[in-house]
Amino acid sequence: MDASFLIYLSVMLFSSFLCLMLGYFIYNGKTDLIHDYHQKNVTDFKGYGQKMGFAMILIGIAPLVSVLLWPVDVILSVAVLIIILIAAVVWIYFIQKKYNGGVFS
Repeated sequence: MDASFLIYLSVMLFSSFLCLMLGYFIYNGKTDLIHDYHQKNVTDFKGYGQKMGFAMILIGIAPLVSVLLWPVDVILSVAVLIIILIAAVVWIYFIQKKYNGGVFS
């Protein structure tokens, strides 16, 4: 293993763990981890929390998949990471729009 992979592995595992934990807590109803202005108009906190939590878990899974693909192909690893992250961010946008009426409403 070269140094660049070890650095990549460390950063990805740390960010994955952090996002997975946040996603778990948000999914289980701890929506106060999300800024107040992002949930100002939310009425269904359970549905909102479950969908936002799942999106955060998806963000946490992305680095793990990327680390697993790194030894196979570095470009594929980064491409999959970017694709999953973009999909999760777009999903978060639509969750915000549905439950809050907009991103900063």
